[in-house]
This record gives sequence, structure tokens and C-alpha cells, in this order.
Amino acid sequence: MKVKVFTIFCALLLTMGCNKDDDTVEETQVEKPEEQELPNEPTSVTVLTGKFIDAAVQGLTFETATQEGLTNENGEFKYVEGEEITFKVGEVAIGSVIAKDKITPIDIALVADASASIESPITKNIAAFLQTLDDDQDHSNGINLTADVIAALGVQSVDFSSSITSTLADIIINISLQTGSYLEIVYPETAAVNMAAALELEYTPQENLALTHLLPLLESLYAADVPKSAVYKNSFNADGTLLSMAIILRYSGRVLHELTFSNYNEVGLPLKFTKSDLSPKLLAGIYSYPVNTYSNSFDIGYNSLNQIEQITFEPGSTNSQHIFQFTEWNEVNKGLIYIESITDEANIYSQEKTYTNTYEDDKLVTQNVHSISQTNDVAGQFFSNDDYNITSTFKYNEKNNFSEISNSSNREYSSQYLDDLPYESISSTTQVWKLNYTQTNKLAELNINSNTIGQNYTSSFDNNFMFDDYELVDANTFTSGDGFQQIKTLQGGYLLTSESFDNGLLSYSIIYETDGSHVEMINEYNDNSEIIFSYANHWVILSTGYYAIQKTEYFEADGTLTDYFSYDFHENGIIKETRSYNALDELNWIDYYDENGYWVKTEYFDLGSLYYTYLYENDANGIRISAEGYDVDGILDIAYYYNELGNIYYEEYYFEGVIEEYYNYNYVNGILTTVEGYLADGQLYLIEYYEDGLYVRSEFYDAEGNLTDTSTGKSFSVQANRRSVSLKLDAAKRLHDSYESKAVKRIVKSKYALRDKLMLEQN
Repeated sequence: MKVKVFTIFCALLLTMGCNKDDDTVEETQVEKPEEQELPNEPTSVTVLTGKFIDAAVQGLTFETATQEGLTNENGEFKYVEGEEITFKVGEVAIGSVIAKDKITPIDIALVADASASIESPITKNIAAFLQTLDDDQDHSNGINLTADVIAALGVQSVDFSSSITSTLADIIINISLQTGSYLEIVYPETAAVNMAAALELEYTPQENLALTHLLPLLESLYAADVPKSAVYKNSFNADGTLLSMAIILRYSGRVLHELTFSNYNEVGLPLKFTKSDLSPKLLAGIYSYPVNTYSNSFDIGYNSLNQIEQITFEPGSTNSQHIFQFTEWNEVNKGLIYIESITDEANIYSQEKTYTNTYEDDKLVTQNVHSISQTNDVAGQFFSNDDYNITSTFKYNEKNNFSEISNSSNREYSSQYLDDLPYESISSTTQVWKLNYTQTNKLAELNINSNTIGQNYTSSFDNNFMFDDYELVDANTFTSGDGFQQIKTLQGGYLLTSESFDNGLLSYSIIYETDGSHVEMINEYNDNSEIIFSYANHWVILSTGYYAIQKTEYFEADGTLTDYFSYDFHENGIIKETRSYNALDELNWIDYYDENGYWVKTEYFDLGSLYYTYLYENDANGIRISAEGYDVDGILDIAYYYNELGNIYYEEYYFEGVIEEYYNYNYVNGILTTVEGYLADGQLYLIEYYEDGLYVRSEFYDAEGNLTDTSTGKSFSVQANRRSVSLKLDAAKRLHDSYESKAVKRIVKSKYALRDKLMLEQN
């Protein structure tokens, strides 16, 4: 405390000296000097005590011309009457006023606006700022601004005349980063209500429907993945209209999602928003390179009580119809029961999830999700039904971070593909997620233990994630009970390497590049744990944003390259060409695809020179209708015709473009039973018999239809041998044809089956 020193300056009166005992008066009179008043002796300064009241604020810096210090637990400060006093929190100036016995945020607002009151934005914003920084955030026992909080503000000034909610979010995040403290934003209207109670003023708060109705609902959507400790950074304009929201991990400052709002209704609620996912989710979130921002747009519908009733993905942001329908809310408008429904644009796949949430102390404590999904792919002949029910229980530590999550689930799955036997699976799974944190409350480790019991199997795994200082995964080890292990290394949450082991043998590895490309190497072993061969897929990101294999290399057990494939794509990202080369870079064959990805042509090469061509005709669904083979001179050599299942039912052989023989294929329940061979004039000369689709024997006939020989006979050996030689010469082409037709057509026809297969493998 400083006290100014008053210095007294007195003028010396110079007079002619005389002795008081000398009674002689001189005749000459000296003019008597004018009488001057001497100054008073110094007087003491009265130092007064005032109070800064929102509630009583302790820890405010104050300064006058004569006094300075910190307000005490009663909000008291010192001043001298008539002085101006300035209040600060750290370097942030609250304002300056003429000191008096009681000062409130209203008094500071009056300096800028002579008509200011508790309803003024400056008043509310000052109160919100102070109450947000209160160490126990209990307004009823006063506001205490601690030294460590003040030192960690991270700002030098605050504009109290503008919306400060976004600034408050930045401040509490910085405080959490610096000190590990947990502070919640006190919004201006709430702060005004608290202050009015302390000052015994009448105040009716202004309702902001975005804060009371919209934001709680959106928080409930993310509550199972985003901890209660996360900060929702909301930005409003001067009218209180919500402009944007960012979901930020408090103790690392990492932004998970950003939402931007638009198209407001008559009560100021937004009808649209765009959500961008800026980084991997907190719980075990991993991205592959490169760093991408995923964005989707949504429409919002409200009921008559201004509660969110529906959220719909906007057309164009997804290929499916995707809707959230809310049916029950709690007292603060968080979603208790809501339904998520998804239907793809072809109306083949549908899924409906029903969420049931319970809350305690404004925290999600249980969530039940009942999911029913169905696939009815008539063209692809794949059908499935998946009934999945999972209940999750959430526990939190004292800093409102997840400490443990327990999951219990049951699944009943059934499917049928083509003429395969129906597949059915019933299983139940229990999982426990345990989370550990650093001393500054950042997530350090997550361990997931899972156990599944099926109809005739059991499985288990441990999945361990380690996190960096930004709460991004930097290491992951997955170990299952059947001897499988996968080890991943990451940087900034993005994959660098991944290695998979089966009983200690490296079976699969990936190296990722920051441009999104990566190379995966697969090793195949024999029963003696020796490598038989290996192959490497080189993945790139197309201009469409999708990953695709650009090259596949095949290696001998000793690592010697044997051959490789290269792939080219249409502008729409669909496969355009597949080329096969030997180790000497000589072409083996080229496959061509149209812009729908349907296989339309194949060219075969010998020592790099074209020697045979196939042309394929497909229906609108990509199902093979026919195939024609042409020799090096472009002369028709063979023609195949396919049934609706993609199987050959008729083929023709030509010589110099003229038909010589043809064959009919007969099936029972999709299984080949006989092949009938005819000469060009229609004479039956051959019947081949099959059991369970496998060749058994042949019968040969003469022109009169008489059986002349069996598969060992020599009659008609020219035709039989011709067919045999043709089959042998065409073996490579047929093998290629069989492989490609199954791979390509099944991908086109049964992407739903592939999806379900991946889903079941992951659970």
C-alpha cells in the first residue's frame, strides 16, 4: 500500500530585528508588512473501505492514486474519497469508476452507458467473467479468484461490450491446460440471475433457446464418445443468435468437431448446421493419413415447445436417408429416447437404432442401443437380418473424465448368399474399458478387455491404446485369445505402421505415407510355418477421395518378384483397367471396365504381343450375359452365354469364323449336372456327366444317336480331343475368367455381404 507524503513549504518572514526590552521608538516609521496567514499543520488522510460486490469478489486487483492491493474475502478494497479506482483480474481490466463504499459490475457499466443496469450486456459479461473464474463456482459463498487461475488466463484483455462466451471457453481451456483445474462457463444470463440475488435486485432473465434447448440436445448426441469434461465453445452474435460451436477436449485443447449454424426460424433457432470432424475421436480414435476434414450438413426440425424433434442428413451429404427422431427429453432438454434410421438410396439396406439414455448430475450414466438392420439385395441374391442390443455404463473421475465404460451386448445375425446354406449366429459380448490419466488430467492409456460367447465358440481380446500429450493415439496393441496380435504405431493420431502376427508369424504389415499412400505386405505360410509366397498392395488416394490399389506385386518365398498387376481408374473412381505383367515387365493380359465398373473386355498377350481377345456383354446390374473370344486376326473363335446366376449355360466353338460345335449346360439348383455337345448340324455327339458339380464321365454318340464310346473310347476322338486341346490351351484364360468373374461380379452384386462380413469379423 502506498501513502502520498505532503511537504510543507513556509515562507521566511524577514523583518528588522528589535529587542523587546528596548522601548525607544524610532521617529522614522517602518511600514508594517501585510499580515500573512500561515499554513496549517499536515492533516491525516482518511482511508476508506469499500466492497466490490457481484457476490463478494476476492482476489481482484485494485488501484487508486493512493491505494493498491487485492480485494479480500469480503470483496473489500481501500480508497480515499474522490479517487478513481481501477479493477483488474491479472492484466484484464474490468473497469474504472469513482471509488465508493460499494461497487458492482453495474457501476462499471454506467461509465460507458449512463442508462446501464443489470440488464446491460457489459454488466452481465463482467459478472459472467468473474463467476466463471470462481474457484468453487458456488456463487452463494462469494467469488474467489486464485493466483494460479489468474496467472493462467492466457488473455491480456476482454471486450465486455461484445459477446464473451467464446472468450470464456478459451480462458477455461487454457486454465485447465496450465493448472488442471476444472471450471465451467457461467453464461451471462445465469451470471445476471446470481448477481441479482446477491444485490437483492429484481431481474427476469432473457431466455436463449439455443442455450436451453438446442445445445443440451446436441451434447446428448455426443455424450457416449465425448467426456463431460469437454468444453463446448459457443459463439453468439450481439443479438444472442448462435453462430457456431466447437467441441474441445478440455485438458489437451484438441478440437474434435466444429458446427456452424444457419437459416434461423422466427424464434432465433437454426434450421441447418454443418458438422466438421477435425481430428480422431477421443476413445481409441485412429485415422489413416492424410489429415482429412470430414463434413456433413443437417436439417433441424423442432416441436411446438422448441425442442429438437428431428435431425436429418441433407441430401447430397450422404447416399442414404439418415434421420434422428427424438421422442423424449429430460428437464434440461437432453435426449432421453431417440431413433436413428438409415436407408440406402437403393432401398436395399435399412437400419434402425433406438437409443435410451439416463443421466445423473447432468452426466450420461447408461445408454442402451437396440439396432435392427436388414438387407434385401434381390439382384445380388444376398439377404441378412441383424438384431443387436448393447447397454453401456459410464463412470467418471473427479475431473469429469471417463474412468470406466462397461458394455454388455447380444447379437442375433442371419444371412443367405446365392444358393449357399443360410448362416446364423447368436452371440453375447461383455467389454470393460478402463482409462488412465496423467497428473494434468490428460488421457494417457485406454485398455479394452472383451469376451464373446457364441453358439459354438468363445473369443476374447485385449486392446491397448497409448496417447500422446495431445490425447491422440500414438501406439496400439491388439491381442486376441487365438494367438493373433496387431501392433500399430502412430503420429498425431495417424497411422505410421501396422503389423499383424498369427502365433508369432508376421502375416500382414502396412507402411503409411503422409500423402495417403501406403503399402500392405501379406505373407502366406504352409503348415511348417514357412513362407509360400508374399504379395504387396500399393494403395493411393484417387481424386475422388477414395482409396484404391494402384499396384499388386507377387513374390516367391525368397522375395523374388514373379509378376505384378497395375490398376487404372475412371475419373469417377471406378476401375478402368487391370494389367498383368511378368517379372520381365512383359504384358500377360489387360482387363477393361466401363464407367460402371463392369468388365467389358480382356486382351491376352504372349511375350508382349496380343494373341487373343474376349468381349463381354453385361446387363444393367453388371451380370454377365455373354462372352466372345477372338483370335489374333479378330476372327470369332468361341462364344459363351450365361444364366441369371452368372453360370455358363451355352457355348459355341468356331473355326475361321464358322461354327463347328456347341454345348448346352444343365443345372439342378444351380449345380452343374450334364453338358451336351453338338456338331454344327445339330448332331448330338457328347454328353458329360457331373456329380456335385464335378466331372464324372463322358458318353459319345454317332450320327444316328447310338452310343459308341465312353470317356475312354476313340470314336469321335477328333472332336473330343479338339475340345480337350481347346480346354487345355484355354486353361489360363479360363482360370483368369473364373477368378475375375467371381471377384468382380460378387463385389458388384454383394457389397452388402462384404460389409456384413467385416462387421462380424470386428465383433
